[in-house]
Parts: sequence; structure tokens; C-alpha cells
Amino acid sequence: MSDRLRSVFWALLLLGGLLTFLAAAPPAAAQAKPGEPVLGQYKILDFPVGRFVYRLQFDSATGDYWLWANGEWEAPEPPKGGVPWKDIKPTPGRFQLLPQIQGELDSELYVFDTATGRMWGRPARNRLQLTSSEEWREIAPPARQKR
Repeated sequence: MSDRLRSVFWALLLLGGLLTFLAAAPPAAAQAKPGEPVLGQYKILDFPVGRFVYRLQFDSATGDYWLWANGEWEAPEPPKGGVPWKDIKPTPGRFQLLPQIQGELDSELYVFDTATGRMWGRPARNRLQLTSSEEWREIAPPARQKR
């Protein structure tokens, strides 16, 4: 009888240790499925232009943006050749939309690629320019100092 009790004791002790380990182990990071939306992929930004403030919705995976006008989202006309970053694989958080700095004279809208450091800009003086099919121009990265 003592062998049986000893076996039950060790089995319960082993089961308790296993359950304690599983409860203390951090959960595995859940990966999003390909068709599933990602939290934080879309951002809303207020873009000051002169006396006006435009509200933009920005997709941080593709670099697309929409302008809030008269109670609905308005998509800009695409440039003839498409956007310069069209061949880059969409990844949530890859792109940042940067409006002009307060007090800056030239109204520009910038898209920054956080993976490569490349940046593109286009004029954004008013709503018509924000929605026009104006081409994006690449902005040269800062020169790196030699070490």
C-alpha cells in the first residue's frame, strides 16, 4: 500500500509542478493572420496648413492617406506612376506621416520609411494640393560622417 501512496504522491507533485510552470510561463505572442487587421495600423493626424487644420487618416503599412472633408474621408488622386514606395512590402508601422513643423514657411507633407530611412515629400498648401495627383519627390537622407 505504501508503494501505491508514494506513486500517487509523486504523480500529484509532478502534476502540481507542471501546472505551476505553465501558469508562470509568459503566453506566446499571438501573431496576426494575413487577413486580420493589426492594432495601430491606422493613425489620425491633424495637419496644420496656414489658418486651417486638416484631419488625415494614415495607413502606416502602405503609406496611404485620406483627407477628412465635409464629414467623409476623401482619397487623393494617385500620381501617374504611383507612389514611390509602391513596391515595398506593406508592414504595419513601417511608414510615418510627418506634417510640416509649426512655423515652417513651406507647407509640405512627408512620408518616412522607418525601415530604410528614406523620405518623400510633396506640397500641401491647401486641400486641393492634398488631394491632387502631384508627384512625390525623394528627400536626400542626411550625410553620414565617416568614422
